Amino acid sequence: MNTLHHPRFWYLLCMPLLFLFPNKKHSSNNKPIHPRSLAKIWADTQSLKEGDLLFQDLNCGPLCDAIEEVTPDYHGMHFSHVGILHFIDNKWLVIEAYDGVGIVSLSQFLNRSKDSLGKPLVRVGRLKPAYQSQIDLAMINAYGAIGLPYDDDFLPNNGKYYCSEFVRDVFVNDHNDTLFVNKPMTYKRPGESAFQPVWAKYFEDKKQTIPQGVPGINPGLMTKSDKIQMLSLFE
Repeated sequence: MNTLHHPRFWYLLCMPLLFLFPNKKHSSNNKPIHPRSLAKIWADTQSLKEGDLLFQDLNCGPLCDAIEEVTPDYHGMHFSHVGILHFIDNKWLVIEAYDGVGIVSLSQFLNRSKDSLGKPLVRVGRLKPAYQSQIDLAMINAYGAIGLPYDDDFLPNNGKYYCSEFVRDVFVNDHNDTLFVNKPMTYKRPGESAFQPVWAKYFEDKKQTIPQGVPGINPGLMTKSDKIQMLSLFE
């Protein structure tokens, strides 16, 4: 079966495309984590806080490659997924729009993709103090969205969510102002007028117009927000 047409493949795609940025590729190695690395990883979790954003570099094939060609990086890493950290019943969990909106354990989240040393391809973004008060409401909103389907149309306000769209919509203040700002999406490489072939094929198969210029957001753009501080955890 063609990987691009396998349903599970599309669940790995968590955001639309914004801004055109060149990138370097990341290699992923899913070897078992060395015990010392594991100790370092779980030592890092002691520094985590409720509401932290976990940015993840997933390697899901040609579509992820296409995404990485047009999204901003963070210190050379290109993120294709983001979830919200949640602590309950003495356990760390992650609420995310991945296979629909749901909850997974932190260990399951971290084990999805690793570098050649067995470290998770994950970085942590923490809301700055001025915005920490929005976390409680965000968690209420996040729980209210559990069970909604994954947004493989990459369109706003359609009752479905891709990962960064989900995070954007749950982080609002009492006046319903969003913490993160949408920008026009693009599905074209830098300096090119034609759409990337992989996206042209994707939307043709869906019989959907390519949503060029439609407002959206992605994890890479979120890492550039002045509302969060990127931490060195899991490095």
